[in-house]
This record gives sequence, structure tokens and C-alpha cells, in this order.
Amino acid sequence: MNKSDYFQKLANNLNAESINSSNKAVIYTRVSTKEQADNNASLQTQKKYCQAFAKKKGLMVMEYFGGTFESAKSDERKEFQKMLTYVKRNKEIDTIIVYSYDRFSRTGPNGAYISQQLMKSGVKTLSATQEVDPSSPSGSFQQNLYYIFSQFDNELRKDKSVTGMKERLRQGYWLYKPVIGYSNSKKGMTCDKHKFFINNNGKLIKRAFMWKLQNVRNIDISNRLEAAGLKIPSKSLNRIFQNTFYCGKIINKLIPGEVIDAKHPKIISEKNWIKVQDIIESNYRGNTRNTNFEEIPLKVFMKCHNTNDPLTGYIVKKKGIWYYKSRSKGTKLNINAKKLNTLFAEYLKQFELKKGLDKPFKQLVEHAFNQYQSNQQFDQSNL
Repeated sequence: MNKSDYFQKLANNLNAESINSSNKAVIYTRVSTKEQADNNASLQTQKKYCQAFAKKKGLMVMEYFGGTFESAKSDERKEFQKMLTYVKRNKEIDTIIVYSYDRFSRTGPNGAYISQQLMKSGVKTLSATQEVDPSSPSGSFQQNLYYIFSQFDNELRKDKSVTGMKERLRQGYWLYKPVIGYSNSKKGMTCDKHKFFINNNGKLIKRAFMWKLQNVRNIDISNRLEAAGLKIPSKSLNRIFQNTFYCGKIINKLIPGEVIDAKHPKIISEKNWIKVQDIIESNYRGNTRNTNFEEIPLKVFMKCHNTNDPLTGYIVKKKGIWYYKSRSKGTKLNINAKKLNTLFAEYLKQFELKKGLDKPFKQLVEHAFNQYQSNQQFDQSNL
């Protein structure tokens, strides 16, 4: 063999190594919603087109993924991730076939990034209906454009959907599943066709509102409801009492600052609902507890040396002994309060004011304390 033959042999081997010519592929199909999966033939159509494309390109389909509903708004899809894992583990796979690039991803740049990473591993992503060559600069650019346009289309759809939802809310229609106490006799239809009615639980909740108007304690209301067959923890009752849905008003984060008259029936009148809020507010003011104890003056000021979280305090009632402890779970830090207070007082002794500064310093501290007290009183009066 002469010199030129050796060189040619090496060149041929290098070329063979640089090209993955296994011609083995996987197919990924998807729709966005369960209704699409159940009610149309889109998945079958996608699969049919992908199979025809594979046959046309001489690709052997080794596995199918997807075949169900999963939104492409995120790339953390179960079947999608399952496919990526399979492709990474099976090095002979060199092609992923999708019906269109929006079936692969609607996340724009992130979808393009995933395709690029796959390409670096020798796996190209091909569309059966949008033929480009992702291995060429122009083809890669076209593919990226498809991903970006898919994301743009998604954002447009979302914007239109949110605009429609806002309009329906302003018309008094409830867009979501009914709250406890209501049922919908037209479930599955558009919100303007929904027909909410007060069910048996709703009748009990109406009684709960009446009890609250009589200033019955939440724990007693909870017990009465449970005896009647409706179990609602006492801690959850205020969330129900403060829900404007029950007095026929819609307040929603999609339309901040707006209060809409709803079309569904009321469980309680607006007037009585406001009275319930006044009762809850007065009870809250009456139940505020003093959390400042002279035995633990360093609470919040002192911090845990492990987590840097402020310390809190508690008393062992049987012994009448106070302790500081860390607020962080799993941190076993408990310090006798008297001991820590003494250590801190000893530490402060190393600091002293220069002569002549004690009087202005005292005035400054008194002013700060009085300001703090007045702010506290102002806050309490405005609760």
C-alpha cells in the first residue's frame, strides 16, 4: 500500500466516524388537552404522517412516545422527558420525528436549546410537515424560527383567552368549579350556560353564617356542622365567611380592584355578610396576644449561630423556666433564658460612654422608645 492509500484510508475512517448513519428513529406525538385526546383523531393523524415521513426517509422507527395529552408550555412533560431519556440511553437513535415543531415544544428558545443539545449528541429533530435540514446553518435557523413562532402563537392564544375570561367575569359569570355549598347542573358547558344552585351543604353553610351573626364561636359552629354531616375545621371557617362568592359578589385577581355582581344565587345577603366581617374583625382585635415577655428580651434580636435565624422563646410551665430556641426546624438549639440574658449583660459591660455623653444618649434612647410606643398605639387604633 502506497502513501496516498494510507492517507485516503484514514480520511475515509474519519468520515465514517463523523456520520451517525444508524437510520433509527423515534416518533413523538401529543395534543394539549384531554378533550382533544378523547374527541378527535389528531393523535392518529400525527402518527400516520410521521410514519409516512419515516418510510420516505428510510428511517426505522424503534419506539413511539406521547400518544396522549400534555401541554407544550413546559418541557417538563412526562412523555417528552421519557423520550429524551430513551434517546440518550440508546445511542443508535439518531432522529426524533414529530408532526410539526410545535408538537415538540412551544417554549421558544428553550425548545431550540434542547434541539441543539440533541444535535450535539448526534440526534436531529425532524418535522414531517415542516421539512428543514437542522444540520445546515440555514436549516437550523429555520427550525429555531418555528420554535419561536410556536411560542409567540402560544402567547397570543393565552392573551385572547385571558381577555375572554376577564370579560366573562365582568358579566358576572364564575369561570371555575363551584365553591363548597354549590353545585353546577350544567357542568362541562361554557360558563354562560352554567347553572349554579345551593346544595345541601350550602344550606348548612347558610346556617353557619346565621350562627356567626349571633357571634357563636367558630369551634362551636364547626361542631354543629359536623353533627349535621358537614365537616369543616374551625380554622377554615373564616375563609368561608370572608368569601364574597356567598353574598353574590365576584372578586378575582384577573380583574383587580373590581367588584362584580354575580349571576349565581346568594347564600347570605350583602348586608349580613358585612355584619359577619365586623364580628370577625372585633373578635380578632379582642384575641390579640402580647408576645413580648420581659423574661426573653433578646427574642428576635439574638440569632442562631447555625442558621442565622432570629431566636424565639418559650416557657416550661411546670418549672416556670424560660428558654430561647431556634425558629428553624431540625436545629436543636435551646438556651436557658436567664443564663443568656446574664451573659449578654456581662458582654455589654465592656462598652462605656465617654464622659459627658451619658445625658444626650439617655435622651436619644428615651425619644426612640417614646416614638416606638406612639407608633404601636397608632397601629393598634387603626386595626
